[in-house]
Amino acid sequence: MVRRVSFAVIGLVVLTACGGAPETKAGDKDDKSTLPTVSAGTVLPDALTAGRCVRDSKGRWTASGTVKNTTSTKLDLDVRIHVGPADGKDGPGHVKLVRDVKPGKSVDWNVLRVTADDPAGPCQVQVAVAK
Repeated sequence: MVRRVSFAVIGLVVLTACGGAPETKAGDKDDKSTLPTVSAGTVLPDALTAGRCVRDSKGRWTASGTVKNTTSTKLDLDVRIHVGPADGKDGPGHVKLVRDVKPGKSVDWNVLRVTADDPAGPCQVQVAVAK
């Protein structure tokens, strides 16, 4: 029994040791130049760190939240708000421009009146690099 366990452990050690680190070739880059380009219109899914979009007792929609610049350069961000179904059809929406968000920093935003495509909702919020 001990002998079988010893062989199993030795086999695992050998398999693990064979994995090793991946080889790098002379032409491989290990820097930020391989990251995707973030340009105007690029959606930043991780930028919305807090968000609230609600309908008040009079049926008006309001939205607020916090955006965070997750890139390494200062950005202007568009907070895109749409109240209604996400059906791919054209409809009214609201864009809140949040200017000069420094790398790694967060900024609060709010919209007191969001035009609704469908008063029943739902509300969708998306953040993108401003154009």
